[in-house]
Amino acid sequence: MTAKPHLCRVCVHELVSEEKDPCAGCLLFCLLFLARLPKFEQKPTIPMSECVAWGVYKIHSRNLTVGVYNPKVGGFIGIREKFGNKFLFTEYHHDKGPPFGTVRPLEKVGDLPEGITRSEHKAHDKGHLWTDSVPIRTMCKEGEKPEPKPMRPVVRRELMEGEAPHGTRDGFVDLYADTDERLPDDVYPFGQENEELFEYLQKMEIQFGS
Repeated sequence: MTAKPHLCRVCVHELVSEEKDPCAGCLLFCLLFLARLPKFEQKPTIPMSECVAWGVYKIHSRNLTVGVYNPKVGGFIGIREKFGNKFLFTEYHHDKGPPFGTVRPLEKVGDLPEGITRSEHKAHDKGHLWTDSVPIRTMCKEGEKPEPKPMRPVVRRELMEGEAPHGTRDGFVDLYADTDERLPDDVYPFGQENEELFEYLQKMEIQFGS
């Protein structure tokens, strides 16, 4: 039984049943066109072993253009934009592997100045600085960020073996830094962003982020 003729999806000419789709003429045209395109040369990536602790790098990644290298996690802290908001965010070196290794550092452009906290968050002597917020059940129009109360330092640690879960938190506990008392189960803290680092990286993006 002879198969019905069909059409090339590119040039819409009728093809015999043995011929592939698209037709040989269209395939040849595509190959010649691709051969004439300029060759893309990927810039060499600086391996993770050669990245300098707290050095500032021009990078290629999903969300960042400039980042400061954090050797503790093998990642780069930079400024991410999402839904119109900009905030500090960490992406990880390509050498960490998939799916999270998304950063290819291209060029070292500076070093993080002394005096700027080396973290996405403000620092407290017990850890990252957070502040207690209004109870989750009393906040909440969708998309709104509740107003924090006057700042009271909060630190976060992992849940210890045998310790009762803390509300709906998954494996960690939030404590008031001054008393080590747990926050109420329905109160969740906001991280206090490292504004000095954010402002510094903004300036570096203007200079090197293109």
